[in-house]
Amino acid sequence: MGRRSKSSTPKPKSGPSRPKSGKRPKGKYPRLRATNAERPINKLPPELLLRIFILGDEEERAKPARVSYYGFQDLVVRVCTHWRNLAINSPTLWTYIYVSRELSHESAALYLSRTTRTSLLDINLELMEDFFDGDCDPDNWSSKIYLAKKTIDFLVENGASISQWKSLIARSGVPQVLYKILEHIHPQSAPSLKFLSVQWLPRLDSFRAMQDETLSVAYSHMFDRVYHETGDRFPQLRHVQFKSIPADFLFRKPLPMLAGLTHLELTPAFNTITHSKLCALLLANPRLQSLVIGYGFVNEPLAGESTNTRVALPELRSLSLSWRSSTAWARGALNMIDAPGIESLTLACEESEWEKVLELIRQIAGDSDSPPAIADNQPLSRQHMCPSLRTLDISNLLPDDDCPDIPRKLFSILPGITRLSAGGIALAALRGPPWLLPHLKHVDVSGEPPEDLGGILQCRIDGGFPVTSIGVEQQHFDSATGDALPASLTLVRLPNPVEQDYYEFEEELDDDGFDDFDGSDGFEPEFGYFGDDGLGHGWLSDDDMIGFPGFQPHYVYSDEENYHGNDYDDYEW
Repeated sequence: MGRRSKSSTPKPKSGPSRPKSGKRPKGKYPRLRATNAERPINKLPPELLLRIFILGDEEERAKPARVSYYGFQDLVVRVCTHWRNLAINSPTLWTYIYVSRELSHESAALYLSRTTRTSLLDINLELMEDFFDGDCDPDNWSSKIYLAKKTIDFLVENGASISQWKSLIARSGVPQVLYKILEHIHPQSAPSLKFLSVQWLPRLDSFRAMQDETLSVAYSHMFDRVYHETGDRFPQLRHVQFKSIPADFLFRKPLPMLAGLTHLELTPAFNTITHSKLCALLLANPRLQSLVIGYGFVNEPLAGESTNTRVALPELRSLSLSWRSSTAWARGALNMIDAPGIESLTLACEESEWEKVLELIRQIAGDSDSPPAIADNQPLSRQHMCPSLRTLDISNLLPDDDCPDIPRKLFSILPGITRLSAGGIALAALRGPPWLLPHLKHVDVSGEPPEDLGGILQCRIDGGFPVTSIGVEQQHFDSATGDALPASLTLVRLPNPVEQDYYEFEEELDDDGFDDFDGSDGFEPEFGYFGDDGLGHGWLSDDDMIGFPGFQPHYVYSDEENYHGNDYDDYEW
């Protein structure tokens, strides 16, 4: 074999040497710039590319972070010079301010420097463990109020005036921190506020969480500035969410942010809203379009606290009502609502007797006892409570045991439903004849689909009452699609259900290494669960529960009592 000539042997080209600092030398790699400029997305008009950025930012906001957070904007400015210049010079892209730890103040200041003094801002305060440097224990709440105050002051000093706030989301494991934030928000300071969401994440240890609730309202005079005596309403505020907020705080006096709303979601922490307080709340919001009322985790309202007043809500289209076990409370709540325009109804109950649930449905359909007189001398209605009802969600109402007769009776009362959300037991009742819900077109399956889902749907097709689309939770989607479903059916993936948020402290573990209240330790009082021998086999009676420390539902410490808790340092805002 002959030797190759030097001219026929290609020499490898030496590339640019990487500098020791690790940085790319300027003026190098022109091909990379050319390739980036040739990408189709960079040929779009700047206005269209910016619109894509804004859509990506909005999508990111819909998924609140639970870990170290880097926003969509942070990624955009690192792609290329073209994207960076476009993003930095677009104030709209920097109006979402997310604060989850003190270290993020620097990022917040940078974001605010890229907005204008007239930009309306969306503020999201995640005041949890990262924010409090690992200590989210509500017992040390006075120092945490001070840190929250510093954050608000920082935002205002760097251009995020409260008058520019369009929305505010505040979440914390310390309820006193949330009260203080609300103190800062009033009609005069926040004329542009349209959306307000406040959520307390209580401890996973429910016994201590109830104590936290009681202590959070013990010094109620400290939060008097939340309740404004002028009666002014927020001029733009329309959508409010109060999640797991102590009822004693919400209803001690009228809150200005709970009036004149179109969308309201209200879930107290442990003490359920009484009928009289719910009635006053509805009267203050006659233009509601959407209403969600949840229940307290432990205490049901007293039987005597009912009202005969009925409130007209002519614009209400969506109603969601949840209760723990007292169907009487649910009936009383429905009795006071006069909203014939309701199109969507959600009913949820943790535990109840079936016959009482059916009576509740009959009440909605107008087949039960006549309702009380309507407020303001309006005419009495004996008709269907929701004649326009088309969407029904009973996914958290029906039990898991096999009782198909109950769903059949329920569906026969409400034949006009076109969209249903229910569990497998209820879906089994749709197999006919007799054909129930003849107008039904869409079904959202709650939990695991029934084994013969395909057969149920095919039976309705054969009977002339086809369901055209069905939604299945992501966790059960593969198993559902493995069944022999009708070819004409449209399948929709539903997000997996989200459990109620709690905050679990590392120290809240038993000595045996398992979660609280497993009966392995000496004293484990969950929901009053506690035995004479300290092993936790007996349930406290209702009377004993009310007398137990920390369980008094409306108890407030007086100035004369010597409560040896954390002293409060009255930090001025």
